[in-house]
Amino acid sequence: MPKSYDVSTSRYTLKFSGPASETEYDQAAGKLGSLLEEGVMSTAWRSTLPEFWSVYIPKVEALTGISRGVDDVATVKAQARAKDPNKKVSDVPEKFLSYDNRVWAAANDETKAALIALAQETANSITIDPSPSRRQSGPGAANLAKADSWLTLDSDQLESKIEKAMAVVGTFDLERGENGQPTRESLGGLIKAYVDVLTA
Repeated sequence: MPKSYDVSTSRYTLKFSGPASETEYDQAAGKLGSLLEEGVMSTAWRSTLPEFWSVYIPKVEALTGISRGVDDVATVKAQARAKDPNKKVSDVPEKFLSYDNRVWAAANDETKAALIALAQETANSITIDPSPSRRQSGPGAANLAKADSWLTLDSDQLESKIEKAMAVVGTFDLERGENGQPTRESLGGLIKAYVDVLTA
């Protein structure tokens, strides 16, 4: 018998029917162990990869001598949107993937091999951890409250905050509504990922 699941999106809490057990899920997916594998991969994408990048990039800088740069376009936009135009805003860091691509473009075969080894060495030190203190199953009340606060800002200020957070997180699929504004739940997830990287 199907089980009912509450799923929040924007201002709605929707009830969906779904598998009632791991066995039912695996049978529907057509692969034994699908539920476990998908749960682990979800945790890896939401929590483990941001942690990986925050640890890996300083090691890459030390190995290659190439420093992570500044996202000049995002920084100029942030400065233009500042409440006090005479006060310099903090530089928006270069996106993780942009930095990694720049490093690889300058690397010879030996350096590329060293980067691959370093990446795996870094991964070996990190465990995919679904414990309540680490898992990213939802933004949490504090991050949803922060999202509510952000959503009261004018569009320029909101987009500036989003750009800064995305630059730190690296990759995040921000869900937007028909009006182009981020959904509350998704924005809360971005804020959570941002805080997790900064505090890792």
